[in-house]
Amino acid sequence: MKTIVVQEFGGPEALRLVDRDPGVPGPSQVLVDVHTSAINWIDVSARAGRLTAAGMLPPTGDTIGGLGLGWDVAGTISALGAAVRGLAVGDAVI
Repeated sequence: MKTIVVQEFGGPEALRLVDRDPGVPGPSQVLVDVHTSAINWIDVSARAGRLTAAGMLPPTGDTIGGLGLGWDVAGTISALGAAVRGLAVGDAVI
């Protein structure tokens, strides 16, 4: 899958598009193929290092200080964990 990672604080130039194995969802998780993602103030502020939760970048770079980026997404479910009920692969989600 393609994903945007942040490995340093900064402006848009800090964003990196990389290939990554999506892995398998845990028992109560879903994997979503994201079709659309908004850019909101939390994402921009965290990337710039302006949130107190930002602190230090983790080694994976796809979250900042435990704050996941990409809060506003829409897409379809591509895989389900074993304990997930009421959803199905192919369901549209936001």
